[in-house]
Amino acid sequence: MIPEEELILLEYEDKLRELQTYLETGDITKDEYDELIEDFRDVDRIRDSISDEKKKIYAEMIVTHLSKLLTVI
Repeated sequence: MIPEEELILLEYEDKLRELQTYLETGDITKDEYDELIEDFRDVDRIRDSISDEKKKIYAEMIVTHLSKLLTVI
């Protein structure tokens, strides 16, 4: 069984890959893509929206992981 945290990470990876596909196929522009992925990059805003410290740390780990995928574009 996959831990809940890993499922969350996989879900966000899938969402990011979907946005990248839209960009590659021309369904969205680079400016639209940049605007949409800004939510994936804003660690402070994400941390501020979470009250549980353990979840804040995990959220930061997710953003760090996804940032590696974002640099590919």
